[in-house]
Amino acid sequence: MTPLAESLRVAAAQIPRTAEAADIILVTDGLETCEADPCAVAAGLAGEGIRIRAHVVGFGQTGGQLLRPQSGAELTQALNQIAAARPAPPAEPPPPQAFFDIGPKAEAGHSYRIAYQGSARSVDYAGFIRRGAGAPPVGPSYGVIGGGKVGRNPFTKRAPAEPGAYDLVLVTARGGVIARQPIEVVPSSNGFDPIGSVEPGARFRFAWRGPDQVGERIVIARPGDPANIHQPDWGHSLHRKGRMGLRAPAEPGVYEIRYLAANRRDILFSRRFGVGVPHRDADATTRAELAQRAAAATRAAPGHAFGGLRTKLLSRPISDRFFALESQSHSLRTNEWR
Repeated sequence: MTPLAESLRVAAAQIPRTAEAADIILVTDGLETCEADPCAVAAGLAGEGIRIRAHVVGFGQTGGQLLRPQSGAELTQALNQIAAARPAPPAEPPPPQAFFDIGPKAEAGHSYRIAYQGSARSVDYAGFIRRGAGAPPVGPSYGVIGGGKVGRNPFTKRAPAEPGAYDLVLVTARGGVIARQPIEVVPSSNGFDPIGSVEPGARFRFAWRGPDQVGERIVIARPGDPANIHQPDWGHSLHRKGRMGLRAPAEPGVYEIRYLAANRRDILFSRRFGVGVPHRDADATTRAELAQRAAAATRAAPGHAFGGLRTKLLSRPISDRFFALESQSHSLRTNEWR
């Protein structure tokens, strides 16, 4: 008698229930003679969720190895060969799909237009929340997405002003989380182009890279003056596309051009320049170079995979869409005092 099918059943019964895979070595000198189907038994065992490979020593083919030893020494060699065999590693799972169309990093204080999969209601909430924290107060970084019968897609939200680990979320009006995607908020790269010197009382133009949010303004002040003290000529940064003109003070000296937050108390960045006096700026960084620096800081790391939407490997803020990156050999013109 050669009960191959029953031998498979007996061997399978010895496999622990916690096992995920097992090898069965079937040593035989003939075909199945007990009116059973070993292939059907093997298929049934596979259907129970355990990955079983049956190695036949002598004859047969079950998905494992086919070995034909002719002596005791060859049998020993065949068993050692089976023991040394390693199953192929399981296939890598597909990368998780990105629900939001934004890269893994965003720049602090800058606004982003963010698309998402599917649809939402106009009363649903979206935005940035600190990792591990609850929903923040409604503001520029978190709030309803708005729209008509369906939610606005894409929507616009401002990255938080404080760098750190955040989640970008879409939440129902009742607080149920529809989607959560990790995102790192990195420090901003803002600043003015070098100005040099300008003539007293003359109107001069300058350029900058900044968040350009509602209520933010650009002013001229003496170095050391508080944020609320500045020259009478000033302007809002919003909708200026990174360029503006202001009138220089009538009194010669060294001044600062400042970018103020909407609260008018915080100076986000500044640059000194001369009025009626020579002034050479040691920092020659331009807004184009700042944009390049921000692009490098928010770019996905090599090997970072996203699925789903055509996800941005580079998170580009809205403010950077207003001007093209310029090389050092074609830098913006600065105002020179003569």
